[in-house]
Amino acid sequence: MAYHFDPYATARRPKAKRSGWDDEVEQDLSISRKCELGRWIECGICVDKAGRHSVIQADAAYGLKKWKRHINGACHLKNAGLAPPEPRPAPMLDALPMEPPTLLEPPPTMRCPGLYGGDQKYLALMVQYGDIKSERLEI
Repeated sequence: MAYHFDPYATARRPKAKRSGWDDEVEQDLSISRKCELGRWIECGICVDKAGRHSVIQADAAYGLKKWKRHINGACHLKNAGLAPPEPRPAPMLDALPMEPPTLLEPPPTMRCPGLYGGDQKYLALMVQYGDIKSERLEI
């Protein structure tokens, strides 16, 4: 029976659980409140739709992963005024020439749908092949 030697077995030990917030959190001015048990941090900059400050839940006791993700996010940076301005596309209405509509003159393409405005030879063919059924039509 072969014995498998693991050189890192003695070096591995469980991480010590945190018992308090890091100095980074203690000195951060954007934090309005924090949980005494290390479960959440309230951001003093970001406000939700109801007007309350955003509460970021900790991933573990006194964990900072979600808080760091929040402070590096676009929403927090925009609220803090640190985000670059978003480029806005130019309105397309400025590119199109605008002419006021003329109400007195009808557009030149408007015609009565009952009248055929094409060539006379095609009108004769339409009568001959039965597309137009009228005995009163004279060509």
